[in-house]
Amino acid sequence: MRIHLQETSKSWVVADASTAYGGVAPCSLSAKKTKEFLIGKVWDQNLLQDALNVLQNDILLKEDTPGGMVEFQKSLTPSFFFKFFLWVSHQLDGIKELILASYLSAVHPVHRPTITGSQDYEIMKHRTSVGSPEVHLSAKLQVT
Repeated sequence: MRIHLQETSKSWVVADASTAYGGVAPCSLSAKKTKEFLIGKVWDQNLLQDALNVLQNDILLKEDTPGGMVEFQKSLTPSFFFKFFLWVSHQLDGIKELILASYLSAVHPVHRPTITGSQDYEIMKHRTSVGSPEVHLSAKLQVT
């Protein structure tokens, strides 16, 4: 998603926008109606609610969309736009009041410590290989 905002006397107005979604259909989908709706509008809570309504009708997924979980995929498009709206609003001075304190976690990046793991096993040779652990070839090719 991309947005170009112009500052007017007391608000920010959308001068240009682009919204495209990848991973929710066999190919990337451009939300053209949403883009057209956004241009010329003031960046505020009303824009968010109205844009989410337009977006719901702009990105339509069929029930047999590849990848399954169509309801989950349908929920991703408004969720990503909502997070984008929060991020842009947070970046702009003067309209941070648009963001509720409970939504701030969506704006800040999450840093997690690096996860490490190991597997311990004892190789015991018997008359048959059934039941004895063997290191898979792909395990030797992985870079950790």
